Amino acid sequence: MNTIKRGMGLVSVTRWLLCLLAIFLTIHSAQASDAPQGMNAYDMLGEQLADVINQQDDKRMVKIFNLKEFFRRAARSMFTLERDINAYVAGSMKNGEVHLSKVLFTSTYQRNPNAKFIRTIKNNQPVVRLDYSDGGHEYLLLVVEKQGGGKLQIVDFFPLSSGQMMSETLGVVSQMLYNPSESLLKRLFGSVEYNEALGEAFKRIAKFRAAGNYKAAYRVLQAQPENIRTRRIMLHSAINLAGQIGETEYREQLALLDKYYGNEESAGFLLIDHHIYNGNFRRAQKSLDGIVGLIGEDGVLMLLKANTCLMAEDFVCSEQYARKAIAIEPALEDPYWTLINCQVHAKKYAQVVETLKYLEENFDYEFTEEAFADEVFYQDFIESPEYKRWLL
Repeated sequence: MNTIKRGMGLVSVTRWLLCLLAIFLTIHSAQASDAPQGMNAYDMLGEQLADVINQQDDKRMVKIFNLKEFFRRAARSMFTLERDINAYVAGSMKNGEVHLSKVLFTSTYQRNPNAKFIRTIKNNQPVVRLDYSDGGHEYLLLVVEKQGGGKLQIVDFFPLSSGQMMSETLGVVSQMLYNPSESLLKRLFGSVEYNEALGEAFKRIAKFRAAGNYKAAYRVLQAQPENIRTRRIMLHSAINLAGQIGETEYREQLALLDKYYGNEESAGFLLIDHHIYNGNFRRAQKSLDGIVGLIGEDGVLMLLKANTCLMAEDFVCSEQYARKAIAIEPALEDPYWTLINCQVHAKKYAQVVETLKYLEENFDYEFTEEAFADEVFYQDFIESPEYKRWLL
């Protein structure tokens, strides 16, 4: 039986994970289900990817995700010579596509995601949302191309929290950590004095990260010159590591991202956490509006807007967006608790009872007098006639 909640928790946005980094930490040492009628080919591919992620079906994954083309795109972000591109792709693919798919999505699977296809937006980009068991969310904008015979396959994806194509991220990170040449570092960081110690530092970061020693990797990264560690690719790496260490480090790195790149629209999704931490609810709402403008409305984005209003103590706004989230995705549970929070604050106790009854009927709750007894948030409610008529 589920237990009672104290109204609303914090807005939770996924901490950006370089999930594909796991490929190089490991490598370097589909037949689709039926889709609903009326869906176009791009919608169907989005539905298929969501189902494959939920089933963790690597054999089906390699039928809809062209990994060879993905690694070719990664190689093109680093190399210009065709022989270098081909060597990179061959080295990446040497252990086979199914194995590669398993490694590719390991970090994602570990967070127990529930994947959901949202819609296909402009440029024929299906959008898949990942709802993690720890409360975080991610949106993947899929890059789909026609392959031989006209077959549509995914060749890349754009995680909203990274602000960069994953192939480009992978290409840059893998080379920077495993083959940090002078030419690469100058291309990434501009005027920088390359020396052997700097190259070794990046290799040490990779080694510590592979061993799960996130604190050591983080210390090495933070010891680098300011013009290197404050570049966006490095800040994302630092945020990823900090998320494995503690809240203080995580907030510090988000603050740096905001300082140097806060005006870039592509940083908006990741910075929602930062704006919430600092009580800057207007900027949090602006970031959310930018995402809605890009991919449209869904239940989670409306929930995040509702919760941001709630923390700003704008209960009318919060209730409006909570109801909108429920209308869009009735099976999403959290908006009902946000709605209850607003109803309790407004002393709309008859509506509180109505919403709690709905939760009992549809989300496997069984509320008892004991469940409410020690919850300070509900004390005024449990003194009300509406509560007594309902539960006593």
